[in-house]
Amino acid sequence: MSLTFKEEVELINEKKGQIIGMSLKKDREFVLERKGEEGLKKVEEEMEKFGYSLKCEQIKDYKWYPVQLDSLFLLVAKKTFHWNDKMMRKWGCWAAKTHFLAKIMAKFFISKKKFERAGVATRFWRKYYTQGFLTVNFDDRNRCGTVEIRDFLVVPIHYRYLEGYFSQIVSLVILSSKLKIEETPAGKKNTFRFKITW
Repeated sequence: MSLTFKEEVELINEKKGQIIGMSLKKDREFVLERKGEEGLKKVEEEMEKFGYSLKCEQIKDYKWYPVQLDSLFLLVAKKTFHWNDKMMRKWGCWAAKTHFLAKIMAKFFISKKKFERAGVATRFWRKYYTQGFLTVNFDDRNRCGTVEIRDFLVVPIHYRYLEGYFSQIVSLVILSSKLKIEETPAGKKNTFRFKITW
């Protein structure tokens, strides 16, 4: 789905739920690392124009914030710095490498069967978001699998970011030079699916 910036902002405003503060901080750290304090300030100033005034230093790790702050930050940073899909995937990979919750999730991915059990993936999802469900399935015989997010409005700005995020985690379990993860149609409203092949 290709949307204009304005259309994507409108879609972001329809999102429901909250996100944990440490996740918001982590994405701001990526911008700090890449573009410095001036770059982060530019993005924060742009966010204020949309009614979301929140400075990095004000974010509390274990406080819940409107989920729009997550997607809008990604969108505004992408637009401000003219980042392409490749950079958004890199951002997602970086987040999975550096976020301690992602590292815990990766340990469970190592035991694929354990992670497939009902509720385990969603419990990890709940550490980040108050809305939605995450399911993970692997088919070793056919060298494929799926990661599915349900009952959560995933906006286009998240597509490439999440590809990078999940590919980083899956790469810790599946050691293959042919590992590939890509968005695939889910066929249901507010459901987003990635297909994994190796």
